[in-house]
Amino acid sequence: MNWRWSKLLLVLGGWLLFAALGQTQDEFMQFTYYDQVRWSPDGKQLAFRCILLDEARPEIAKVNLLLKDLHADQMMCLDPQPERFRISQDKKYLLFSSAYGLYLISLEKNIQPVLVYFREPTADWFWQDFGFYRDRRTIYLLRSDRTGAVIQENHRLKFSDANRSDISWLKTKKLNKEIRTARFNLPMEELNQRTRLKIRNKILAFEPKTDTGAYQFVCQSVAQPSSATVLIKSCRPRLIIPNPDSTEVIVSVFEGGGHRTYRFSLTSSQLTPIADVRYLALSWLDAAQYICLSDSGLYWRSIDRANDRRLDRRTIAGWCQSIDLTLPQFEIQVSFEKDEERAKKLVERLRADGYAARMKYVKDLSQQGYRIRVGGFKTRDEAQQAGRQLKSKGYGFWIDALTDWYDYFSAPWPEERQAMGGQTAAVQYRLERYLRSRIVVIDAKGTSRIAVDEMNNIPDRTRW
Repeated sequence: MNWRWSKLLLVLGGWLLFAALGQTQDEFMQFTYYDQVRWSPDGKQLAFRCILLDEARPEIAKVNLLLKDLHADQMMCLDPQPERFRISQDKKYLLFSSAYGLYLISLEKNIQPVLVYFREPTADWFWQDFGFYRDRRTIYLLRSDRTGAVIQENHRLKFSDANRSDISWLKTKKLNKEIRTARFNLPMEELNQRTRLKIRNKILAFEPKTDTGAYQFVCQSVAQPSSATVLIKSCRPRLIIPNPDSTEVIVSVFEGGGHRTYRFSLTSSQLTPIADVRYLALSWLDAAQYICLSDSGLYWRSIDRANDRRLDRRTIAGWCQSIDLTLPQFEIQVSFEKDEERAKKLVERLRADGYAARMKYVKDLSQQGYRIRVGGFKTRDEAQQAGRQLKSKGYGFWIDALTDWYDYFSAPWPEERQAMGGQTAAVQYRLERYLRSRIVVIDAKGTSRIAVDEMNNIPDRTRW
């Protein structure tokens, strides 16, 4: 077989593997669960808790506070978790992405984030890149789907509106023409872009340790590279970034079972702890100030930590502060049944007694059958009290930590209603193979309309 045919078969095989992997990924369902709906005092907005569930990662539940403006027909997340960010080169504005869209911050005015582009968290596309043009009236967005196809959009923004504190989202205009001006982003470094840094008369390097998979972080003299000072004995590198005038270096590592970030002074050759978090990306504003994305959020920080400020949080209005974003930690297993019919009858009996019971088939090396569970509960004491009530009704029980959120929320839930001035917001659920959730508004005449539609990747779904 000649090399051309070999290359063709290799490419074809890779394409088929990618397609198969893509199909496998698509088979995992994602859905959102809504509850705790609240009306604004003027009746124009709804706030609610939104929980994102992923069949591929059942142990993870992402909880956020969402707001729907019924008058403007706009939705936004009030507590987005930043994933990436870009700063305009003039240091006036910052864009950051999250699972719920793209947000803009005015760095000059210290204004809270405003939404630029809403994204459903179960969408089949992701942010590949975004940023500013030198034009300063427009931004670019690059979206990539699961096949690798990239779509670029350019949007015109009214940046002056971003300096107002009375708006939650910017009005944008999608442009259908090519933008010829250069991109206008401040330099930024992200995870693991380098493990060795030559700066002034020193070399900072992560050197691998023999047969351990770990590294030691060392400082060497350029003139005498064999003479090294060990700054961290055992770690894994995450990020190392010098400031613009090469007097300070930010170093982020995994060390001793946790993430840590340090400041290294080129003047004193001292390594000083900053925080027990991981820096994911960093961009310097000047020699003493930077903006960083860490596991705990997006921050504006100074070298001496005197002017720290979190950037990605919005002020939550008082009328929606009663929404509880915490999740239960415990559940009760009532029984384990090998027979499916016995399991179903027990679930029906529990539901008739007022318990939100659910069953799940499990199979491992030691057993196979159906777990019947109720709950959850925020504390073990609450679970213990509920267990005693179950026992008094003839049921068995034992308490487990709640770890499978996908299973927990894939259960029948009663409709939730909240009235306000002649209209009612109802959270409706529909359990098929997967849970479906939406919010409708019902007027005084009984006419309903969808206020917040379901967000999931269920294929070929039909309207309720």
